[in-house]
Amino acid sequence: MKKTIFLLTMGMIFWSCEEDFNPYGEFKEKFILNCVLRGDSTFQLASLTKSYNPSTFNPNVVSEDASIYGADVRVRIGDSVYIFSDSIVNRADTTRYKTPFHFYFHDYIDLPANKDLELEVLLPSGQRLTSLTKTPQKVQFDQRSEDVISEDSPNFLQFFWNISFTGQYFAPRLIFKYSKTNNGSTQVMIKEVPISDLFEGGLAEHTISVQSTLNVEMQSIRKALEEISAGDPNKANYTIYESALVQVLAFDQNLSRYYSTTNGSLDDLTVRIDEKDYSNINGGYGIFASYIKGEYKIKFLSSFIQSFGYKILISN
Repeated sequence: MKKTIFLLTMGMIFWSCEEDFNPYGEFKEKFILNCVLRGDSTFQLASLTKSYNPSTFNPNVVSEDASIYGADVRVRIGDSVYIFSDSIVNRADTTRYKTPFHFYFHDYIDLPANKDLELEVLLPSGQRLTSLTKTPQKVQFDQRSEDVISEDSPNFLQFFWNISFTGQYFAPRLIFKYSKTNNGSTQVMIKEVPISDLFEGGLAEHTISVQSTLNVEMQSIRKALEEISAGDPNKANYTIYESALVQVLAFDQNLSRYYSTTNGSLDDLTVRIDEKDYSNINGGYGIFASYIKGEYKIKFLSSFIQSFGYKILISN
């Protein structure tokens, strides 16, 4: 299950092996390598596929999996070399492909900030694919960032952090942890607060962007706190952890460039190979990139949490 979740996340930024082609020209096989190293997990993934030549104008008639098996996939970080293993996972949708999805993984790579990364893949055919990238600098929050959530907080809480380069993209969020006790059993959960950007013209939903600031509406925080116990009159069964977290995923240059060239959309599961797509794979197509995670603690004031009828767990 854990591998499936990570795989689906990776799939959001994978190139596809479907490509526009001239049926009357000579078909040339192309290799597609995707590896986005994650700073919010030590479990890392890579996918390796090849292009194919459909017999008709409809590429969907091809139902054979285009994954490449038996390749040597390795990542170098400084003096350390990490060799990936191959594995499979069942597909959620078997309408077209009936066989499991094949991928490569390493179960422990702790990604450091501001480090050069090298990817090298040796195909069973003897061909080699390579790429370079560099992780962003450590995410550091500005002292102007809010540090307390209370009844007297402003309508918008603002958070600021550094950038590593011009055009860097970020994916921020605000979360808090809470527990619920029911019949002597306690369950710990995470709640994400809806966030938005404040502009002169009003509010806009916050998505991945180049902004190194985050604006969180106090009304959204109150609403999130109310939602965790909606319909339950026993508010005292809920305990809020004192420290909420602002989490920021900071993209490296290659991932930022890729996101920019896809017009700010990582929603499509298929990215076609054409001149507008960004690739940094030598000997093939695809993306080798990374992102790191930064965190910033902001404390709930006890009286604010107690106003909802909840308990608060004070950090040591």
